[in-house]
Amino acid sequence: MRDARVKKLICMSSWGAKDEPGLPRIITWFLKPTFLRNILANMAEMENFLQEKCSDINYTVVRPPGLNNNPLSGKEIITREGQFVDGASSLPRADLVKFMLSCLTSKTYDKKMIAVAIPK
Repeated sequence: MRDARVKKLICMSSWGAKDEPGLPRIITWFLKPTFLRNILANMAEMENFLQEKCSDINYTVVRPPGLNNNPLSGKEIITREGQFVDGASSLPRADLVKFMLSCLTSKTYDKKMIAVAIPK
């Protein structure tokens, strides 16, 4: 990015990539210790790298819960700095993409790692 003079990075991680009090039990007790263990560890490594070694790069890390193939819902995305959004559920991939594209032209989430969801 530095060599190519790319100005902004919008990337996706996941709820629960890092530990945080209050994470839903299904993440901490089932998903994280079993089949998502390596995937979430890789996402946490990417997040740590951005925080520790990329202070000169403008990034936004978007952490969705489960994704689905439903059509665009048109609902407003709920955001929270942290690992999850309390009381929210999976969201359509189309909603996530629309939100991530909006981050390209907004400064609201610059240098932030945010959990996203849509209301139930």
